[in-house]
Amino acid sequence: MRTATAPAALTGLFSLLLLAVSCGGSDGPTGPPAIATITIAPTAPIVLQSDTVRLKSELKSSNGTVLTDRTVTWTSASPAVATVNSTTGLITGVALGTSLITATSEGKTATVTVTVKLDPCDLSVALPIVSGVPITGTLAATDCPVFDDGTFADLFTFTLDAQNTLDVKMHSTVFDAYIEIYRVTGSTFTRVGSNDDADASTTDARLTGTLSAAQYLIIANGFNVSSTNTLIAAFGDYLVTFTSPFTAALRTQSMFEAEPGAVVLQRLSPADARNTIRALRRQQPR
Repeated sequence: MRTATAPAALTGLFSLLLLAVSCGGSDGPTGPPAIATITIAPTAPIVLQSDTVRLKSELKSSNGTVLTDRTVTWTSASPAVATVNSTTGLITGVALGTSLITATSEGKTATVTVTVKLDPCDLSVALPIVSGVPITGTLAATDCPVFDDGTFADLFTFTLDAQNTLDVKMHSTVFDAYIEIYRVTGSTFTRVGSNDDADASTTDARLTGTLSAAQYLIIANGFNVSSTNTLIAAFGDYLVTFTSPFTAALRTQSMFEAEPGAVVLQRLSPADARNTIRALRRQQPR
């Protein structure tokens, strides 16, 4: 009986095919998946001037797998407005305006526009107030959160060229008014007066007294009280009036060269570029 045998050449070819299959050659070249997309969060970042915010990137392959082992490089189109750390994505606001921030990895890019805004607690935004000229304002969630209790405040400044009497009032029909006044001496802020209710019949705030020649800062704040007797933010219109000299009927003096038990606040540095009272957080409850 004859037995069929495969030719030697065919047997060798069959062996090579088996080897290729066992080595995975039919699946093509292997390696790390390519980056298909880059996304950046937040998508519309806002940073205060001289403050920072960190961007985060997410890289994905074509099938949606998140890739975590890749290097991302960050650049800013306008470093005069906002700089960005090339490896960490940390943005620093430099000047008011916008800048395009780009994240790049393995040839793929993504961009967001960062907006640099002025810090509402920066003393440069404090409005000058003049004796006899009332100022109408509105407290909003975009104002200065100086008290760290969830409430907001507007800032005003005035200057006394010589020692004088004065009267400062804050009135609102929608919230409980509260004011503080600080004497500004270089980088030191000394509280000279604070008031919640001028008397038992009103929720208006009022300060009266005699102060020496200096620059002063008014913090005009408002709040409401919750059902659990805690302070909550209040928003709405108010009226601030400043009178100096004050010659009306005498009131109990409520402003002093240094308020008894005064809060004396110091900037983090006399050269603090932000010039902001965010560095002057209260050191005792109101």
